[in-house]
Amino acid sequence: MTRSFATVSLLALVACAERAPWKEPPPVALAVLARASRSEVTLLEPFEVEVDMFRRADLPVTFAPKLPEGTAGAILLGEEREFGHGFWRRARLSLRATKGPGELALGPFSAVAEDKTASAESESIRIEVRTALDAGSSADVEAPSQLLQVASESRVWSYAAIVGALALLFCILGWVTRRRRALPLPLPPAEPPDAKALRELARWRAASRRTIPEVDAYYVGCSLALRVYLEGRFGLRAPERTTEEFLAEAERGGPLSAEQCITLRSFLLQCDLVKFAQHAPIEEQHLHAMAIAENFVHSTRSTRPQSPPGDRR
Repeated sequence: MTRSFATVSLLALVACAERAPWKEPPPVALAVLARASRSEVTLLEPFEVEVDMFRRADLPVTFAPKLPEGTAGAILLGEEREFGHGFWRRARLSLRATKGPGELALGPFSAVAEDKTASAESESIRIEVRTALDAGSSADVEAPSQLLQVASESRVWSYAAIVGALALLFCILGWVTRRRRALPLPLPPAEPPDAKALRELARWRAASRRTIPEVDAYYVGCSLALRVYLEGRFGLRAPERTTEEFLAEAERGGPLSAEQCITLRSFLLQCDLVKFAQHAPIEEQHLHAMAIAENFVHSTRSTRPQSPPGDRR
C-alpha cells in the first residue's frame, strides 16, 4: 500500500508546475514556510504538506524534512532554483495519518546553515484527524438480517445414516450383478459465497475481543472473510492483493456501485488501521464494523438460485 501511494504521489509531482510561495525573496538570510493541503482528514486518507526553504546565495544550508510523528508516506525533495538574491527549494510530503482520532501536529520544519550562523523553522501545522467508523462520519447502518442457522447434530447423524445406507445398497447391487458399475455418491452442493462469508463473520462476532491480539485477529478475520467473498462472488482477486490494489480494480468500472465501493473502502481501511497502525477501537466500533461487513454481503449477494453440481444447461 505504501509503495503504490508513493508512486502515485511522485507522478503527480512531475505533472505539477511549482512556484515559490513568496512574491518576493524574504528580507532574511534564511526562511522556512510550511502548509498542508487539508485541515481535516480521515485516518489513512492521503494529504500533502509543502515545505519551502529560502536561503541567501552565499549561505549553504542543511534542509532535510522528516516524516512527522503519527504519519506514514514519502518525501520528495526538489532541486534548488534561483530566486532573487538567493535560492528557493521545496520538499513535498505525501502523507497519511496513522494516529488518531484527534489533533495531529505537523512540524515545525527547520533549516540550519552549515556554519551554524543562522537557522529558521516553520510554524507548526495542526490538522484534525477523524476515524472512519465514527458514528457521525457515516450513514446509519441497518441491523443485519437473521444469520444462517447451523445444522443440528441430529441432522448430521441422519445424513450419515442415509449415506451409509446408499453405500451398502451400491455394494449389494455390485455383488449381485457384477456387470453394473457402482454409481458415485452425489456430492453436496457447493456453499454459496454469501453463506460462507456470513457464517465466517458470525464466528468472529462471537469471538472474544478482550486483549489486543484478540482485537487484531478479529479485524484480520473479518477483512479476510470479506476478501474471500469478493473473490467468490465477483471474481476480484482480493485475498492475495493489497487493499489499495484491489480497491482500485473494484472502483475502475467494476461490478460494485460507487456507494458500495465507498462502504468497502471505509471498512477495509479501518481493518488495515488496526493491523498496521495499532489503532484500538472500542466495543461499539467493533460491532459497527461487523454490521457494515454483514450488510455489505446482504446487499451484494446473488439472487440467482444455485444449480446442483452437474446440472448445467
